[in-house]
Amino acid sequence: MSPYGLYFANGNYYLLCRYQGKENISYYRVDRIRSPILLEDQLAEPLPIGLDLAHYARERVYPFPGEVIRAVLRCDEDLLSDVLDRFGMETQLRDNGDGTFDATVFTGAAGLKFWALQYVAVCQVLEPLWLRREISDALWMGWERYQKTPETTSGMKE
Repeated sequence: MSPYGLYFANGNYYLLCRYQGKENISYYRVDRIRSPILLEDQLAEPLPIGLDLAHYARERVYPFPGEVIRAVLRCDEDLLSDVLDRFGMETQLRDNGDGTFDATVFTGAAGLKFWALQYVAVCQVLEPLWLRREISDALWMGWERYQKTPETTSGMKE
């Protein structure tokens, strides 16, 4: 494995690295790495040409693998600082004049889905449509699950 740097996200440090001969960057939470071994006779492979590690990490909402996509979000205006904190000051914004704004972001799809589900009450993904459908399906499955009355841990319904 070729280690390239550390990335701080969601209160945790992640090691950004790449396996020998592979193209994809991997992430590993540092606090979960057990008994690392330094192989002095194995040289780290250089970063792929054109890959800026800081830019790569900034483009991911959460440290999930996958390609970066272009997405458009519609958010309540109160979410502006959260959007800029998460996606960066270069985020393209458009005020809709109705208490919402549209944000064009470039980020990983899996991380954006996770982020959007957290902010579902105040933000929606407009584009791409396939991601919007995935989020809609997840919300529908969650709604169905919450409509059932669960048994408590003691085995009795409340």
